[in-house]
Amino acid sequence: MVKASQRKKPNITIISDAKTLSELKKWADSKGLSMNALINEVLTKNIFFYRYVLEHECMIIPPTIYSNMIDVLPEKTLVDLVSRTISEMVQSIFAHNNISYTMDSMVKFYFESVGLWSGLYNIFKRYNDMSSTNLIFEHKYGIKWSKIIAQSISNLMKETLNLSSEYKILPNTVILQVDKR
Repeated sequence: MVKASQRKKPNITIISDAKTLSELKKWADSKGLSMNALINEVLTKNIFFYRYVLEHECMIIPPTIYSNMIDVLPEKTLVDLVSRTISEMVQSIFAHNNISYTMDSMVKFYFESVGLWSGLYNIFKRYNDMSSTNLIFEHKYGIKWSKIIAQSISNLMKETLNLSSEYKILPNTVILQVDKR
């Protein structure tokens, strides 16, 4: 059993101007979060995502442009590009933060966070059955994007965790069934 003293999280004090705190309060209220929860969310996104966006001088692309790019670029080109990009991103994040490669860490540090924040998909869910881990990715970009996500994430599972997977492709959903070892 974990003692209460071992569960405590460190506290910090933040000094900010009234306008920023007012906007933070409005934003937290609109999301149904406490200010503390929102601050933790913002800090986490900055540490595990936006820091790398800035360091690598990434471009944030509006959804309408992104959708048009998916439509005009060949599927194979997109699979190669997305596979390479997510592989490099995962390796960089895991190396910089000394994270070991496991299914749980992949879910926590990529699928539930960076993958969502980057716009690769907009909803992620995971469930386990007796023989596999099932990863569900929902997005808004159609069947071509489903194929790209399915192949790219399947490649990531093989490359980083040496796990085989099968996938089911739907117009705006990918169900990836990853074999357990």
